[in-house]
Amino acid sequence: MAGNDLTSFWNRVSSEPTKQKEMAKVPLENRKLEVGTRLTPLERARLMARLCREENEAEMARIRDSVPWEHTKAYNRAVHVLARLVNPGALLVELVLKSAECDMLLLNNLLSLRYEQQSRRYALHEFWQLLGYPITESEYRALIETERGQLELLDDFARYITDTFSVDDAGEVCPPVATWLGEVPEDTGDDEALRQVRAIIDGAVEGGELPQPKSMRKPALPWGTLSNWLHRKDATACEPYPPDYYVPALEFLGALMARWDVRPDSEAAAVNARRDEIVNVLAYVAGLSLERGLDPRPHKSEAQRRRALKKMEPMNPWLPYNQTVEAMQALGRRHGHLRNHLQVLNEVLEAIRREDFGGEDPLLPVVRSLLAQAQKELEDFAEWWQLAGERFGMAASGDKWPAIHDFQGEDREELHAKYMALFQRDD
Repeated sequence: MAGNDLTSFWNRVSSEPTKQKEMAKVPLENRKLEVGTRLTPLERARLMARLCREENEAEMARIRDSVPWEHTKAYNRAVHVLARLVNPGALLVELVLKSAECDMLLLNNLLSLRYEQQSRRYALHEFWQLLGYPITESEYRALIETERGQLELLDDFARYITDTFSVDDAGEVCPPVATWLGEVPEDTGDDEALRQVRAIIDGAVEGGELPQPKSMRKPALPWGTLSNWLHRKDATACEPYPPDYYVPALEFLGALMARWDVRPDSEAAAVNARRDEIVNVLAYVAGLSLERGLDPRPHKSEAQRRRALKKMEPMNPWLPYNQTVEAMQALGRRHGHLRNHLQVLNEVLEAIRREDFGGEDPLLPVVRSLLAQAQKELEDFAEWWQLAGERFGMAASGDKWPAIHDFQGEDREELHAKYMALFQRDD
């Protein structure tokens, strides 16, 4: 029941009740109306709530005509509250529902923008499976020499072994480490495993398999020396780290674990031109401006690599766009207000149900259905908001992604009073 039909209904059933002195003139056969006179105001209100839900106009009219004069005020109050619960109550609930639906639509749109951004990165990962990054032979050898010459603390190398290798890798490492991998109990703690592997390395130093470290305070050896001992390989069999390690620009272009394409030194000019071409094309796909001047050259030293990486960090194309993050945060704040409104509205409706209608539900089924739909929309939004946190967690500001419940709306007591006034209850 809604619109003009609802207005007509309330005009017919909510007129002022018949006075007792007038009821005395009612013919005897109609004195069954007097059953209404034996109801308390609360009992009558409960019955009215049920009849209203059933849209039983005839019975509502009987209740109206049987109200004792001293109960007129309570009856009129109940009628008025029932009417206000329908209009503007139903409109208010529908407004909350539509607002929740709009919030969900906007959230999905923002998530789609983020998904599209991430999809481009995944596509670049696949692209690099088909592409090697060009490098000249002399550059390639220089990277190997630099890498193998870097000092590695023996403790760090022991940790590298315990963290990287398992019994399945026993065939790839030297006999002492292979034996340890096969015999170490699974419940061995990290510290104990580290101590045991470090003892193996120290034994190799004492036995002459590894050279004596220059400093015994923080003993370290070149990575290449340790790698040769661990894998039983010589320098000619070594490979440098992949291109994305030495060329920071490639880290932002999806080149995870890309391979090197080693070319003769005689093709140095072609190698440089090909690097520029690859970086420029993929930068366009990633959404990076070519004016940024991405450096396509491998950096030989660790210091150069770190400086280049730090310079590029602000232009990382895979962080959420600032505008999108700001829109998400604004949406969270707005939705927090909406959640607050619905929670308080539910509290007010429950109070009216309990105090004015003795626990009988005064809402029409269509209004109750709208209320349930609105609550479901808010629950769905909370689940999708958690997904948004996974996709937007690395916000530009670095702040932790807030739970949707963290957003505060208006003062609850003030809002509660507004809704009570809306239904004209002056508690």
